[in-house]
Amino acid sequence: MNHLKSNSHSVRATFLGGLGDVGRNCLLLECQNDAILIDCGVLFPDERAPGVDLILPDLDLLDDLSTNLRAAFFTHGHEDHIGAAPYLLRRHELPLYGSPLTLALLNARLEEAGLAKDADMRRLRVHATVRQGCFEVTPFHVCHSIPDALGFAIRTPAGMLIHTGDYMLDNRPLDGNLTDLQMLGELGSEGVLALFADSTNADVPGHTPSQKSIYDGLAKVFAQAEYGRVIVASFASNLARVQQIADLAHQYGRRVCLLGRSLERNLPLAADLALLDIDPTDLLPTRLIDQVPHEELAIVCTGSQAEPGSALARLAEGRHPLLEIDQGDTVIISASTVPGNERPVQRMVGELFRRGANVIFGQLGDVHVSGHAAREDTRTLLSVVRPQFFVPVHGSHHHLALQGQVAIEAGLPEDAVMVVGDGAALEIGPDRIAQVGQRQARYIHVNRGAPRAFISERILSQRRQLARAGIVVVTARVDLRRERLAGKPQVRGVGLFDEADDVLADIADELGQRLASDPEPLADLEEAESRVKMLVGRQLKAETGLRPRIVAIVTAG
Repeated sequence: MNHLKSNSHSVRATFLGGLGDVGRNCLLLECQNDAILIDCGVLFPDERAPGVDLILPDLDLLDDLSTNLRAAFFTHGHEDHIGAAPYLLRRHELPLYGSPLTLALLNARLEEAGLAKDADMRRLRVHATVRQGCFEVTPFHVCHSIPDALGFAIRTPAGMLIHTGDYMLDNRPLDGNLTDLQMLGELGSEGVLALFADSTNADVPGHTPSQKSIYDGLAKVFAQAEYGRVIVASFASNLARVQQIADLAHQYGRRVCLLGRSLERNLPLAADLALLDIDPTDLLPTRLIDQVPHEELAIVCTGSQAEPGSALARLAEGRHPLLEIDQGDTVIISASTVPGNERPVQRMVGELFRRGANVIFGQLGDVHVSGHAAREDTRTLLSVVRPQFFVPVHGSHHHLALQGQVAIEAGLPEDAVMVVGDGAALEIGPDRIAQVGQRQARYIHVNRGAPRAFISERILSQRRQLARAGIVVVTARVDLRRERLAGKPQVRGVGLFDEADDVLADIADELGQRLASDPEPLADLEEAESRVKMLVGRQLKAETGLRPRIVAIVTAG
């Protein structure tokens, strides 16, 4: 990537991810000779990426920077903002800044990767400015579905930038920390060059309700669930929801048990920071979960997005080692479905109903509030900050476009609103914003168990082909001296269809006859492999309609 140095009166903003998907958020800011990152998160794959655990931002775009990458600043501890940090640290040695909870969650991720010992993690304090090169970064409180979330005011020689992170305008936040509109108003009076704002709920009219507003809805479900267990699925980082469930469980005489490794990891971290009023020692150990009467048990679990291997997904499939769904159980899905997860979540809900649970989700009950600002909240933010330029971030393409419309409706000129995608480079200076570059910000697919084994689009295409039509392996021997087939070829298949062996046996016979009678010699192994694959592929398509992946292994014999 050709990174031109920004002049002393401009800032360059390059998006390595986060624009077009709800995930892999990563923004590179460059000014003079310096650069910083805002967030470095992951995207969780859908069924189009079989065998992939995580999708990273394109960190290759950092490899040929002409500026000095000084630090990474993290807005909060959700995986779509911190999950790629281990991959970043393997390539770049730099300090990581965040709030106490964000750093605790980052440290847990780095420990899993064996990188925590040498990591330079630095705690941010609200309103305390950190200088890195020509950037002066001042964090401020924002409300979100995880405690300790921050936005950043970033002073540069070109002017003031504001990045909201993920935020909502909650007048009654559970932790008491309001989104700091007072500071944002003061910055607006000082003059804000550009505002980068969360767009996730740009398609939601009105204002996002307070997190406290769903307490009565959750209490109603607890009151009606007289005989069975109450099982609540939410994001493992939604610690406010865990607190609400713990309070309701106490009120209705139920013990609380956590199911899910990330929940079991996150809760002690938050409790140690006094962000939760829950004593981890009061929780029911999972090994005792079947010793408590159903009407006295509340379970908080992972799996609101039907993630493979998550607690709720395994319960729906009847594969959880500790318990099964019983008639009379109530399952609450207290989370919005992430775009792309609709079908897996629908299948999971159907299986839970089939097993006898009463499932409360979506519009069936007031059991979830988004952690993101709706359209009218964005209007409020714009009226407070009064930026010269506006850049929608964090969202699918339709979120970004709708967020741009909100800004224009609020009075910003169309040429002051920049709706762009991943890989875009913006040059921002006094009285000017323009897109000055566009690179391909690739999706970097990885497996957690093999962090250095990246999965290219070519490999993904092969995996999708295997899923659709299976694989056929052809083995044959060629007498290179006589340039003819030696012996009978073998054709085997996996994942094709029932009784495929008989069809493949016939194809093997036909292949042997065709090669034996073909006047064209088999002069080398590479040519033989090519002809074998072509002949088998044609015959499979003609007889079965399938186009499986064909692997030919031809040896000299």
